[in-house]
Amino acid sequence: MTECKRWLQTQLALVASLSDPFDPADENCDVEENQYHELGAIVREAERRSAANGLHSAVVACQSVRPGPLSPGIVRDILTKCLQTCHDASPRAKPDLLSVVAVAAMLDVSPSHVRRLADGGRLPKPIKVGNLVRWPRSELETWINQHGHRVPKAKR
Repeated sequence: MTECKRWLQTQLALVASLSDPFDPADENCDVEENQYHELGAIVREAERRSAANGLHSAVVACQSVRPGPLSPGIVRDILTKCLQTCHDASPRAKPDLLSVVAVAAMLDVSPSHVRRLADGGRLPKPIKVGNLVRWPRSELETWINQHGHRVPKAKR
C-alpha cells in the first residue's frame, strides 16, 4: 500500500504542475499532446493499483470518468480521492475488493468453481479492472447472508 501511496503522490505532483482550464484543441495550451494522453494513462494506472490494493471506493472514482477529454483538474480530483482512500485504509483492514482466491476461501470452494458460478450468474456480478476480476466484499457478504453457507452448484 505504501508503494501505491508514493506513486499517487508523485502523479498528483505531476498533474498539479499542469494548468487548468484545459482545452486540448487550444494551440496556446501548455499541455502537450503526449501529456494529454498521459492523463488517461494515469487514471487507468490509478484504477489498476487501487484494485490491486482492494480499495473499492478509489476504483469507483477512477471508473466514474467519462470517455473524452480529461482535464488536469479532473485527474487531480481522482488522484486525491484515491490517495485519501489509501490514507483511510488501515494496514490491517480487510480489503474492499476480493480476488477469485479470496472468494473461494470464503465459500470453501475452488477458484475454478467460483469462476463457473460467476460465469453462470450465480454470484454477485464482479468488477473488472483490466484483466483483474474482483468482488466487492459487502456485496459478497450480503449474498452469503441471503444464501446461508450453501454454495449453489455451478452450471457446466
